[in-house]
This record gives sequence, structure tokens and C-alpha cells, in this order.
Amino acid sequence: MKDKRERGIIPQPQKESEGDRGEAYLQATEEGVVLRVRVQPRSSKESVTDVAGAFLKARVNAPPVEGAANEACRRLFAGFFDIEKRRVEIVSGLKSREKRILLRGVEKDHILTVMRRRGEIA
Repeated sequence: MKDKRERGIIPQPQKESEGDRGEAYLQATEEGVVLRVRVQPRSSKESVTDVAGAFLKARVNAPPVEGAANEACRRLFAGFFDIEKRRVEIVSGLKSREKRILLRGVEKDHILTVMRRRGEIA
């Protein structure tokens, strides 16, 4: 069985091109879109706050204990992008604040549209 990098879930590192400078936090793959996320656990409110460099910043109420923050992160992104929670998968960073989250079956245009509509990107 192929590992996640070979299947295209975790994209190979690429240099930023001229047109992708504002979208360094997302990468289209064969299975969907992978988001690079920096999570702040134990926050007073849950939200996707903004784009900071190559990461999308997210806050969750749950503590980083026994996967609670990871589960809250999946729930947050499912609600934010209006998709089923089962389509949100953390592909790397289960024990880190910096994560790669796969939104299975979602297109890059959908992500950008939602982000613009919610005012997270210009």
C-alpha cells in the first residue's frame, strides 16, 4: 500500500510561485485539498481566525489531551467549510500545533470562495 506522500495526500514540498503567494496554506491533491493549519488549543472561542504566512490559524476550546483538540479541529473545519466531518482528516501533526488537514473531495476553488466570503482573505 502506498504511503500518504505517494498517494498525493501530503504534497511534495514546492517552491512558491508568483500566483500562489497568498495561498501557501493550501495545496490541491488528487483526493481533495490539504490545509496547513496552526492550531491554538484551550482558546476562549472556536474560530478560523486568519492566514498567517504559510498557515491558516485556528482556535479551538479543547485542550491538547487525548486527541480532544484534534477532534475539535476536525469539527471546526467541517463546519467552517460546510462539509461532513468524516471528510476532514488530519494527515500529519496529530501531536503538534502545526497540522496538515485533508478536506477529502473538496476543490481549491471552494476553499477560496468560502475564505473570501467569510473575510479571511482578500
